[in-house]
Amino acid sequence: MKPLRLSLAGFIGMSGRDIDLDLTGLGPNDRLVALAGPNGAGKTTILDNLHPYRLMPSHVTEANPKAFSFWDHLSGTTGKKVLEWQHGGATFRSVLEFRSSGKSRKQTANFQKFEDGNWERYRDADNLASG
Repeated sequence: MKPLRLSLAGFIGMSGRDIDLDLTGLGPNDRLVALAGPNGAGKTTILDNLHPYRLMPSHVTEANPKAFSFWDHLSGTTGKKVLEWQHGGATFRSVLEFRSSGKSRKQTANFQKFEDGNWERYRDADNLASG
């Protein structure tokens, strides 16, 4: 899995900024990337989100689906994670969106594959739609 682009919005660990990180300029021989910045600049938040899953590894306390919640890591009423990556010669995108209003919380998750010049909802080998 090779991450290509990461966009984060509304996360606590980013000093109130949104982050758009483009990794497409890294070549096949580039082996080292350094993230530098003061505490709260978003370094760990970036590393915790460079995968398509619905968790942040440095915050998972046990092997249990209830052991992690993105809601604990959002700074306001909305948040978003968009990751594009390549795997097995294909390009994918996962989108997680979070919205809360009062007592109601809504999370949407979409998984897409880039095919024929467009982002399409991913369908696995059994033709089941995701997202």
